[in-house]
Amino acid sequence: MSTTTPQSEVHSPEVIHDRLPSLTGVRFFAALAVVVVHLVSTQAIFANTALQKAFGATIPFATSAVSIFFVLSGFVLTWSARSSDAPARFLRRRFVKIFPNHLVTWALAVLFILLFGTAHLIGTSGAIRWDATLANLFLVHVWVPDPSYISSANAPAWSLACEAFFYLLFPLLFVAVRRISRERLRRWAVVTTLVSLSVPCFALLLTGSHLAPELPIPTLQLWFGYLFPLTRLPEFLLGMLLARIVREGVWRPTRMRWAVLALFGSIVVSLTLPPIFFFGPFYAAAAGLLVATLATRDITGAPSRLRGRAMIFLGDRSYALYMSHFVVIAFARHLFFPAGGLSTVQALLALFLVVLPIALVASFLLYAGVERPLYRRFANPQDKVAV
Repeated sequence: MSTTTPQSEVHSPEVIHDRLPSLTGVRFFAALAVVVVHLVSTQAIFANTALQKAFGATIPFATSAVSIFFVLSGFVLTWSARSSDAPARFLRRRFVKIFPNHLVTWALAVLFILLFGTAHLIGTSGAIRWDATLANLFLVHVWVPDPSYISSANAPAWSLACEAFFYLLFPLLFVAVRRISRERLRRWAVVTTLVSLSVPCFALLLTGSHLAPELPIPTLQLWFGYLFPLTRLPEFLLGMLLARIVREGVWRPTRMRWAVLALFGSIVVSLTLPPIFFFGPFYAAAAGLLVATLATRDITGAPSRLRGRAMIFLGDRSYALYMSHFVVIAFARHLFFPAGGLSTVQALLALFLVVLPIALVASFLLYAGVERPLYRRFANPQDKVAV
């Protein structure tokens, strides 16, 4: 979510109203949450298996972050959309924005799999499934509830596959959302939130084998309740509705502390429920509250630490961080960590003083060398906003 606006202008009221820079800043924290959870929960990192298992309780911090991404995506695309924009131009911008990073990280993931003889980045031995790997390349793998497809190539690309589906529908959804009367916007937002909350409830009805020993959820449950684009679409739609609610002045301002508490509270509550509840749509309401609150603070000019230059810098690179970190962790696990893992102190030092900095540097390089120049080269020069 970046613009061609100079950083020095980021605090002027006009730019704040147009860009909503706090939503750029919060993207970095959401991406960092995913990275940290993957760092500490990756298998064979800690020699202490009990501690390794305990770190599985951090998963909701990553899954709630993905929910924030989905809601935020719908919000920002709707906020910056122009009725005169042709669907073909919109889809071209989206493709140029997301696919180059995906292609590079997909190629690195395939290289890892070929070098180390694993079936995917998680590390399971076995032959590569080229059908699943190619499905990952074309971002259609999440439509198949098969473990080989779900775990193929660069695993975090599952959310990108969902976003690609959302983008294809956006021109139609935008027209539909614009037709909703101002008086009914809140009602539609409540209904959409309830649909999201119902997803894990329906997922509980699905049974079968597990994707992996460390995931105590049947594969079909995880696929339907977490990975399936259709069941994640309500979060994106909620973001679209909230953008209209805020723009129309229907939103009632909320204190930032309550939005943050709602998010952490939903995480705590989810940990008391069956495991599928901390894998996604359950956090839609809290994610929506956070996104709308941050946007409102930018519009009103209320103080926000997420608007600083450092946060804008990091937020602009959050997508590159999200797409590259899992490949970095996979290579680091095989190159730096022994088969049985390291002691707790050694593992934590290696993760946060070596692997995390490498992941950050890799994301900066990916952004500077691939994402930014290709977007500038191939997106329409008249299109100022890239979300």
